[in-house]
Amino acid sequence: MKYPVLSLSSIALFFALAGCNPQAEQQGGAALNKPWKNIDVPALAFTIDAERGDTIELENGTVIRIPAGILLNSKGEHVTGNVDLSFREFYSATDIILSGIPMGYDSAGTNYLFQSAGMFDITAKQGEEQLSIESNKSISMDFATTRNDQTYSFYQYDTVQRNWSFQEIPEVDSSEKRIALEEKLDSLSTAAPVKPVEYVSGGNPVIDLDFDLTQHPELSCYNGVIWQYAGKGTDPEANSWIYQQAWSDAILKLSDPGQGIYALNLVSAEKTFSTFVRPVLKGEDFKKAIAEFSKQTAAYEAVQAQRQAVSQTAVQTPAYTSRLNILAFGVHNLDCIRHNPEFIFANVNFQFTDPAFNADKGGVTVYVVSGTDELTIGYNALTAKNCYYKKGSGNKVIAVHHATGKACVLNSSGFSTAAAAGPMNLTLKMKPAAGEVKDVAGLESMLKGL
Repeated sequence: MKYPVLSLSSIALFFALAGCNPQAEQQGGAALNKPWKNIDVPALAFTIDAERGDTIELENGTVIRIPAGILLNSKGEHVTGNVDLSFREFYSATDIILSGIPMGYDSAGTNYLFQSAGMFDITAKQGEEQLSIESNKSISMDFATTRNDQTYSFYQYDTVQRNWSFQEIPEVDSSEKRIALEEKLDSLSTAAPVKPVEYVSGGNPVIDLDFDLTQHPELSCYNGVIWQYAGKGTDPEANSWIYQQAWSDAILKLSDPGQGIYALNLVSAEKTFSTFVRPVLKGEDFKKAIAEFSKQTAAYEAVQAQRQAVSQTAVQTPAYTSRLNILAFGVHNLDCIRHNPEFIFANVNFQFTDPAFNADKGGVTVYVVSGTDELTIGYNALTAKNCYYKKGSGNKVIAVHHATGKACVLNSSGFSTAAAAGPMNLTLKMKPAAGEVKDVAGLESMLKGL
């Protein structure tokens, strides 16, 4: 099965203090801190046969393999017939903010922030009944990721304990999808045809050359070609000796595709000669070449359009996949708990020009986004006294009032000014956003504009 590519950004680090926000809601037993209750990352929906199992391939390289006969109903019985599978991936700052998934990790009484290579949420239902995976059985997955790093571990969110539980350290392989796309790009590489030029009698001198057409496919529409001095470089007319010299090799290299000019190097055991030439044609050969050139140009442009589409897909396709085993449905995360040394942990004072935000700071979550989604951290505006950000990475801030859905923002320029005043003691003063966030695209647009 083939499905649309999910947008992929670089590594994201997210810490949502859901317990500090009275607006935190319950979903599937897990405390979520969704800033907009009616806006969420859309899920991909699949229908599978529970008895036969299935393999689902996503465009970004993620592969989900559901074995036959491993799904149970609430009574612990194996289900039969069709089952609805839901799957969502979270990579970008937009994905992470909208999901509201709690990302603090507690280990032996110590709290950590996750540095994530991607998250996903997978569930299965038959009718309205939530299904589970049989004990000691698992769904295997090749999860698309930008990281080839064995320090990343696999975690599942425990909806009872409301904490992440370590699952395994996955194997990481190169993405077969990405490799196939790069190979296709190579196969679509083709030279642009060179527009024929008509020979003008009495013009620049010509040089009689034998050349291998297979080395110059851009000249495939030429028949009866004459090589004429291009008017730049060494003038053959002023070096008539070249016509008497026995040359062992003539090397042509396209120098100016727009003008159809080639660099010519003549080589013998005793001498060399270099200049610039262009292919020209006479009479009927020129007319035929022009007609063929039009056809080849159309074909070339079609290939280029296809190549651009493949290239765009390749850029959006992660270079690696992590081999995972899913033991239970729900939210999962591929993370490490180390901290980049470039991250700064600073005292913070959140301020708003909108009085409603200042009056209800406990109902406001502030998200600090660094660089190209490298760091996305959520803080409760009332209780948070410290925040992480990445030095010199274009930090920007969006604060959401959960009760109204309104947003206040601080762009990267404003953040830089605040950091310059004291990188370890930040006063982040946010003003109302120009528009409202009504959907996923609206949040993406707002973040891009900061």
